[in-house]
Formats: sequence, structure tokens, C-alpha cells
Amino acid sequence: MPTVSQSLQDAYAGARARVVPDAPLAYVQIGTESTFVLAGRDEVPGLVVELSLGSEKTAREFFAHVPPTGAELEQAIAWVEDELMRVDPRIRGSGQVFIGGEALREILRAGGVAAAPQPSLDIDTVERTFNRLAAVALGRPLAREGLSSSASFAATLLILRELMHHLQFARIAVLD
Repeated sequence: MPTVSQSLQDAYAGARARVVPDAPLAYVQIGTESTFVLAGRDEVPGLVVELSLGSEKTAREFFAHVPPTGAELEQAIAWVEDELMRVDPRIRGSGQVFIGGEALREILRAGGVAAAPQPSLDIDTVERTFNRLAAVALGRPLAREGLSSSASFAATLLILRELMHHLQFARIAVLD
């Protein structure tokens, strides 16, 4: 099991405090160089996976253009999907799912849910936002879509989308 930092342990504990005892939960943190998924039913996560998916790493390795091209998005998606194959199948559909990290603020704004008192992202909102990014990659003006021009934004959105699809997370609550 990967070494889990104190801040990740604290974030998992914060998520655990929001659900009933023994309920399954997962906590996701998309970092700059890696992504962690912690899951379980106890105070301490029973499953911890560190993935080589990070906002900066993915942008650096796959996006030569800002915004990325359609081909660059496709290559990044294939790589992210391959990396997600390593996730323990017991994490799929893990009850309540929480996510943390500052990078999510831009995605919340782009998805139109930033002002919610307890923001969350459902798969449809993430998919619509990603489709807007894909339209930009195919030539639609970035300003028309109101998305961030940051390559790390594009990478974070792509990673989040693939996580939600492949790990069967219908909704992710955003922790402050």
C-alpha cells in the first residue's frame, strides 16, 4: 500500500465524518504529479491506490498545445484509461465519493456549480464540461466556452471525467 501523507489521512477523515459509520466511501485527490484514491468503510482506508495521473504531469506529457488538440486529448485519454485499470475493482461504485484539491474550483466554475453551499459534480456536469473542452480542441473559440486556458485545467478535467466513468462514480462531493 502506498504511503499516505498526513494531509491525505486528514482529508479521508473529513470525508468519513460526513457519512454514516460503516458506509462505503472513496476520497480522491488529483495532484500535480499523481492521483490518490482512498476507499473503505472504516476510520482508516482499507484500499489506497496511487496513480501516475497528475494535472501537471498529464499536461506536460500529452499537451503540446494550449488548448490541447483533439489528437492530444485522445492520447491522454488512452493513457489515463490504462492507468485506471490498476485500480482495485472493489473501489468501483464506492458509495459516497469525495474529492479535494484547489484544481477543482475551476471545474466547479466551468460546470456552473461553484456557488452551491456544498458543491458536488455529477457525471453529466463533468461530461458536458469535457464536451465543451473537446469542442475547443476541434476549433471552437476558447473564449466562447468560458473555460480556463490552462493545460492543467484540461488535464484535471480529463482525469476527473475518466475516473468518474471507469470507477462508476455518479457524483463526487467537493471537500473544502
